[in-house]
Amino acid sequence: MNEKIKENAGICISALLIVVGGWILYWALFGGGVRDDGGAAERAHTGIDNAQREQQQATESVRRIRSGLEDGEHRADSIERRIETGERRASAAEISVNSAQSRVSQCRSLAEDSERRIEKCLRVCAEVRKTEKPD
Repeated sequence: MNEKIKENAGICISALLIVVGGWILYWALFGGGVRDDGGAAERAHTGIDNAQREQQQATESVRRIRSGLEDGEHRADSIERRIETGERRASAAEISVNSAQSRVSQCRSLAEDSERRIEKCLRVCAEVRKTEKPD
């Protein structure tokens, strides 16, 4: 995706430079016509100066756009790293929960087994008491 943005930015920059260059060429060739009073030469010079200024502004705009794209790319990479870290932590937490659930299940089994043994012992004790009572 980042390569596509860079490619689109390059296309836009190229198109802008072609338009500015074409405008400069048009102005130089047809900008006001040639007159004996010298005004056309002055207007052509002014037009070229304006075109150069506009080209510099366009170049600065392109630099700002590239800088913004690079910043966006760095932010996207940072977000991607955070997501990956979060996914790893979630996976580790899931493993811990599964382990805890397994231990809880084992403890329940032990408790149930202990209850059965206690009940058996109580029955044995009751039987012993019955047999020990004098008649």
